Amino acid sequence: MSNPIRCQPTPQSDRKFVERNRRKEMKSLFSTLNSLLPNHTSREAPRTVPDQLEDATNYIKELQKNIQKLKEKKEELMGKNKMEEDEEAEGRRRRRFEHETKPKLLLQVKAHQIGSSVEVFLTTGSDYHFILQQVLRLLQDNGAEILNVNQSMFTDRVFHKITAQVLYYYLIMSHDDLGLL
Repeated sequence: MSNPIRCQPTPQSDRKFVERNRRKEMKSLFSTLNSLLPNHTSREAPRTVPDQLEDATNYIKELQKNIQKLKEKKEELMGKNKMEEDEEAEGRRRRRFEHETKPKLLLQVKAHQIGSSVEVFLTTGSDYHFILQQVLRLLQDNGAEILNVNQSMFTDRVFHKITAQVLYYYLIMSHDDLGLL
């Protein structure tokens, strides 16, 4: 009779196989861990596993401290940004209020007499209605007949051109008053 060869693993050989695989896996994990640590060079003498674990622990603690510092810095900067945004918004509100409440004064007046006509050029602020009414009333009170009023706006300025016909009576009166006739 021939001796049959048994291929069934024994419990002892099974344990050896499992242990060998576990050690290979652990060695691979330690190698990966060691490669993640800073100042790791392959030229250095191999470090023991406990030294590698201690280095990894210290490095993790250092990273946690850095994360905490960065979070604090972020909060500080966010607070500064919030303050700057608030100050900027307040400045915009203040400028808008000043712009809305500041009187828009007459900037420039030019008048030309062409024969019996008068052309008046006004450059005013955006709140021009009161000034324009005053100039029109002044011309009418002094005997001018308003023929045309043109206006155009550019940013916060308004440009007016008033064309008026001066009545003959007022021309004679003004020349007599001056002693020209």
